[in-house]
Amino acid sequence: DQFKAVNDRLGHPAGDALLVEAGARIAACLRESDTVARFGGDEFAALLTEIEGLAAVEEVAQRICVNLAARFSLPQGEAQVAASVGVAIAPEHGTDSVSLQQHADEALYAAKRAGRNGWRLYVQGIADGPVA
Repeated sequence: DQFKAVNDRLGHPAGDALLVEAGARIAACLRESDTVARFGGDEFAALLTEIEGLAAVEEVAQRICVNLAARFSLPQGEAQVAASVGVAIAPEHGTDSVSLQQHADEALYAAKRAGRNGWRLYVQGIADGPVA
């Protein structure tokens, strides 16, 4: 959240540095067996494998929100952003990458509507869940 404001205030090189650091912070929230990837712009995806229940997913989502809300010290200056996280879990929310991505995206936008800097779990067409 608020990535564009960093680009506007500090310039595109700062935005690029922010993206690199944000990716590293997200990766630090995951286990070695998990994957983080940038989809484009300021959107990232984390693929968690071998999860041991919803509590583990909640913990990772919360950790991502906390880590990205911490101030970034960039060469161009200080920056403050946040994360809205959407969660979809296979097979409950889909069995293919397209439906899982679509449902995670719906949950993401529900987190943004709820005030940003939090996460939502996709639930049968309605994104629901705690917002940090």
